[in-house]
Amino acid sequence: MSKYDFEIDLSSASSTGLILQCIKPGSVVLEFGCANGRMTRYMKEVLGCSVYIVEYDEAAFGQAMEYARDGICDDILTYSWMQKFAGISFDAVIFADVLEHLSAPSQVVEKAAAMMKNDGRMYVSLPNITHNDILLKLYSDSFDYTPTGILDDTHVYFRGMKNLPYLFENTGVYINTLQATYCPSGYTEQYNGRMPQGNMLLKNILNSRECGEIYQFVLTLSKQRTETEYLLKKPVLKSNIYLDTGSDFNANEVIPVECTLGDNGCYILKATVENNCSLKQVRFDPVENQGCIMRKISITQDGVPLTQLAYNGMLMDDGILFTDSDPMLIASCRPDGGNVEISAEILVAGESFITALCAENKSLSDSRQQLAAHILQAEQGIAHLNETVAMLSTDLDRRNKTNIALNQRNSQLENDKRTLAAKYKDVCRQNESDVAEINRLNGLVASLETDIGAYNMLVSSKEKYIMELEQELKSHIIYRLKCLLRELWVKAKPKIKKILKK
Repeated sequence: MSKYDFEIDLSSASSTGLILQCIKPGSVVLEFGCANGRMTRYMKEVLGCSVYIVEYDEAAFGQAMEYARDGICDDILTYSWMQKFAGISFDAVIFADVLEHLSAPSQVVEKAAAMMKNDGRMYVSLPNITHNDILLKLYSDSFDYTPTGILDDTHVYFRGMKNLPYLFENTGVYINTLQATYCPSGYTEQYNGRMPQGNMLLKNILNSRECGEIYQFVLTLSKQRTETEYLLKKPVLKSNIYLDTGSDFNANEVIPVECTLGDNGCYILKATVENNCSLKQVRFDPVENQGCIMRKISITQDGVPLTQLAYNGMLMDDGILFTDSDPMLIASCRPDGGNVEISAEILVAGESFITALCAENKSLSDSRQQLAAHILQAEQGIAHLNETVAMLSTDLDRRNKTNIALNQRNSQLENDKRTLAAKYKDVCRQNESDVAEINRLNGLVASLETDIGAYNMLVSSKEKYIMELEQELKSHIIYRLKCLLRELWVKAKPKIKKILKK
């Protein structure tokens, strides 16, 4: 039995599936290296194609011929198939995992292309020799062939993506589209799930390569020259969102998400978590088993930002640096429900990560220089303070001596104070008796003042009475004088008349 005798895979994850999806029903097909005819059978029974085959292994050829219109069992490089199928114009020519086995693949492609219709298509699948697993093996100083796979022990021709155009140069056909199948690092036949531990920096650098996890290239070619359409997936980073619906975070409530590598070297996350009011918290683990840098972090509930709690991380000028091997962000949800949207940019250990750390280091270096300048300034200030302290110490000694003298003086003053206090008490006692005498004299003075007031009133009354008497006396005297004068006049009047008559 041929080692290539295995079940057909029609999914888009396989090279056979990608090729068969392109074959039009009813096509006339030339299939090279058909093995046991798994694709041949599908094209005949499902697509109704007329398939012509070329196969080297006799047992496999015998099985495939059950489904082929015609075929030849021979080495492709003998070109006997050209004579066998001369005069037939093919709608499709298939080289599914074939050209890598040939020492002159370009010549075979050129001759096969000449047998295609003008609007025909050629479909080719080739292993990717630049898969991360191969590079990791080389890094560990190892290069191992395997019975099947990328380093199949019968492969003689290897290509990377940038070498593919040269394979078809001057063959009469041009690459129209380039697709690929993928296998995660550590899961090809080179490792079979036993990914080597350690050296995470190297693994991250390899995983950020566009072709790092491409297992096979799948090409569509035609006789018309067109610009190649690259239908390749961007590298992804696997992250997890854990949900707390009341039982804390656990492995049963987790949403795996893939973050696509952006043009800026960051893996871009955009995820929405449906919430029907049962969600208490969300925890976002950007990457497993290593640290990272997270930028432009946003966790919102119906557009309203939620409070974020960063575990085992420290703030940078541009994001959060997680040095722990289990980085995470936790946000508490509001009880009123509403979907939670999470977005972020993630940098894992690699070229962009190192560039970011270098930028942060430069910022820290600038800060250190500023700090050094401040320290120098502080040291100069401390030196000045030390000089001041020395001066103050000298002054303090002088002050201490002065204080001793002052204390002695204070002691003398205390003694004087006590003496004065005793004298003051004696004076106070004397003052008390003096105060009593003064109070007595004040009483006498008050009494005298009262008597003087009464006397003054009496004097005032007497003076008024005397004045009244004097007035009355004057009036009486005047009256009496008037009466006397009248009497005298009466008596003298006759005599005066006699005198006057004489």
